[in-house]
Amino acid sequence: MHTLHPHPKITPLHLQRKALVYLRQSSERQVQRHTESQRLQYALADRARALGFEQVDIIDTDLGRSAAIGAVRREGFERLIAAVAVGEVGLVLSLEASRLSRTDQDWCRLLELCQLFDTLIADADTVYDVNAFDDQLVLGIKGTMSVAELKMSHSIGFSGGRLPSYVEGSSALDFPLIDNARSKTSHKIISTISIG
Repeated sequence: MHTLHPHPKITPLHLQRKALVYLRQSSERQVQRHTESQRLQYALADRARALGFEQVDIIDTDLGRSAAIGAVRREGFERLIAAVAVGEVGLVLSLEASRLSRTDQDWCRLLELCQLFDTLIADADTVYDVNAFDDQLVLGIKGTMSVAELKMSHSIGFSGGRLPSYVEGSSALDFPLIDNARSKTSHKIISTISIG
């Protein structure tokens, strides 16, 4: 028996529908080496039950499949989208909400459907209601960061593992520093980013 931990964003209407736990790892290598990640992802089913959901389905068919642009079709993600689109889902759970999708198109499609069908999104820490402006804003930022992270790692891969020159090492940028006494003074800012 699970101890229920009600959440203020979860309504009886949400609880009448099912919770979907979506599992994903980007490569077979991750599936083989990062078994702890899988354990944590499968454990989200317990979180859904603790939040009050009686019916909890796990979608794990995308383990080992990348969500990058041009990657093979993710059957599990398509199944998730279809279930949300017919109003069967009250809550979508993923270990980290932004890992649900790695493309703008998929992310926006998921958020739009969740908004239309009043489906909540949750990760290990937070329950998000896409109809609430603050939650929509946070999810938008998470999605944008996820896409940017993928594009950055993709560009590093094409450059033989080297970061672009504007990220690697030191770079100097000129921009004005606003100051009450000297508002037109320009200062050089040196930033160093260490990788690895």
